[in-house]
Amino acid sequence: MDKANDLTEKEKFCLDAFIVNGNDDLAYTLSRERKPNATEDNIHRLALRWLRSDPVKAYLKERRAMIYSRTEKVPEMEKDAVKELVDSYRDKDFIIAELIKTQQGLSGKEKADIINRIADLQQMKKEENKSEEERVHFYLPLPVCDNCQFKGNLVGNRQKEV
Repeated sequence: MDKANDLTEKEKFCLDAFIVNGNDDLAYTLSRERKPNATEDNIHRLALRWLRSDPVKAYLKERRAMIYSRTEKVPEMEKDAVKELVDSYRDKDFIIAELIKTQQGLSGKEKADIINRIADLQQMKKEENKSEEERVHFYLPLPVCDNCQFKGNLVGNRQKEV
């Protein structure tokens, strides 16, 4: 932490920019008081040496931890909103309505693709509406084993039915 305090405000600002865009040469060049008079290769070497220095490493580690911990935390309210959205997308009518909204501004192949998806979803809805009562269940008789302890009961029940 003390090593990161050795950096100037300008260097810290340039390192923050480096975290975002990853341009090490530009971050090094802008962090200097005067523009370096070196070649591009030498500026690149100097930038890499600067990024490997202890104060810069400490500052980058601290800032990355702060940035990534901020972006990974999702507030509880957002989790509930996401859950509601996921639940609404389980309803085929909602999905069809959303697809109709999105196809308004499209044309050509994209519009045809969305129309095909809507047709597929409507076909799935029809298949879903089939009731259990329309299905017919067939039960096959169990075979009788020679050494089954319940053989007598099964054979007797079958003879009574005939």
